[in-house]
Amino acid sequence: MEKVRQEGNNAFKFCKANFTFRVDPLITAGYSPGQAAARLAHEGTLSISHESIYLHLLKDKAAGGELYKSLRCSKQRKKR
Repeated sequence: MEKVRQEGNNAFKFCKANFTFRVDPLITAGYSPGQAAARLAHEGTLSISHESIYLHLLKDKAAGGELYKSLRCSKQRKKR
């Protein structure tokens, strides 16, 4: 199976539906963003980086969402 990379204005852009239906359930199930990205790439459904997933989680948190609470390691930051 050969994949063709699109460039320029025709490049594939991620929409919220891709995150909602593919990434969010994996994060809620306990996957780390790196594991979720690897699983989606292995399945061939979505090619995404773990950094994009982290950005999605930060945007969700800023919008009042609670998806960030499903991350594996949510340590408290120390105030100095």
